[in-house]
Amino acid sequence: MNAACVVLLSLALGHAALHDAGVEPNDWGVSLVAVGLCGILCWSRARLPWPRGWTTWLPLSLLAWASLALLPLPNALVRLLAPARAAALDGLTAIAGPWSWAALSAKPAATLEKVIGLAGCILVFWLMADLAGRLDDYPWAVAWPLLILAGFEAVLGLIQAYAPGGDRIATGTWVNRNHYCGFLELCLPFALAYGVAVLGRGRSRHGVSLRMALAACGLFTIAALILLAILHSFSRMGFVAALVSMFIMGAAALGSGEAPAWRRRLGPALIGLLVLLAFIFLPPDKLIERFGHMAATEEISADVRIQIWRDTLELVRAQPVAGSGLGAYESALMRHKLAAPLYTVDFAHNDYLQLAAELGVFGLAVVVTLAALCLRSAWRAARRSHWEEERWRALGALGGLSALALHSFVDFNLYIPANAMTLAWVAGIAIARSVSTGAARA
Repeated sequence: MNAACVVLLSLALGHAALHDAGVEPNDWGVSLVAVGLCGILCWSRARLPWPRGWTTWLPLSLLAWASLALLPLPNALVRLLAPARAAALDGLTAIAGPWSWAALSAKPAATLEKVIGLAGCILVFWLMADLAGRLDDYPWAVAWPLLILAGFEAVLGLIQAYAPGGDRIATGTWVNRNHYCGFLELCLPFALAYGVAVLGRGRSRHGVSLRMALAACGLFTIAALILLAILHSFSRMGFVAALVSMFIMGAAALGSGEAPAWRRRLGPALIGLLVLLAFIFLPPDKLIERFGHMAATEEISADVRIQIWRDTLELVRAQPVAGSGLGAYESALMRHKLAAPLYTVDFAHNDYLQLAAELGVFGLAVVVTLAALCLRSAWRAARRSHWEEERWRALGALGGLSALALHSFVDFNLYIPANAMTLAWVAGIAIARSVSTGAARA
């Protein structure tokens, strides 16, 4: 039953990833249906217990808060929670007449779509947390789908980069190279951690067995391909986030509380030096050139990006409590938009700012708290677990979550369905030992 759930979730993620990362609603809908079927299968046939503690009430609080924007509320409550929304409705009274009830969302249809997607990702989060805790005989089974899909995407990206003609940029099946890197940087740490775990598993007083050495070489090859694909996507933050994730993994592994004092001090310093050298010597010339224009992309200049952030802050100030509704950023921004007047601005290019604009300060606080607790769970397991397999798996989750947390400051990976599902997948692995199942392993 556990294996069937992993396979079904893998098919759901693979379908989204291979269809432009699931940005089209029809493609994303198919993946969500598969996730829902997997949830029904697991919690009915296998009789899995409901998750407990913060792993339940924080995600449910987020889902409930996002859903609140869809409910018709009385005039007085709308004015209290969303004054900007009330002012917009007041402006329409000459056309539509007076209003007494209204939803908080500036675009309810888009909010409904995003809420359904959020529910699917929360379900993936819970399922992965349970499956990662149950599959002790195959602790890396939950990471295999990520490695297979990331390896495929890396090879495809390198073919795009080296193929004659074209733009020589690795994007895989993603539309945007930065979001392509967002997916790869979530998976890269697992390839590295799994390779080290395999080497440790095969070590004896006679050395490492040939079979384990070959398996580790295969995993390190996947890691190298993923890193090369990130380099040839020429995504600046993708490359920086990947390096930062490797530094955090190395610091957590070598700076463990059970390690000798000299290793706790010297280990992170050496890892930091290696990361710095990689930053200097690994980037190709085109990526180095792009670092000369840190805040600019092909679509927008540095000044426009900064102005978008300023406009978004104005939107947050106008409606700080309830926000404008999940997915309603583009519509709500119109009243405050000064950047790129001739173009549509549908994303803030900063996940934290956009979440604050759509969910309000409370919604952002819930997201940040949930992320922090997942990172803490992964950090504790990586430093304190006495089971090497779990320790290295937690290190992989820690690296992936850290990379995307950094990348989200300058991009909108959380609004790309395949990336959001992968993030939920990795976060579920991160909290595997924080979820008390109380059930016999299947």
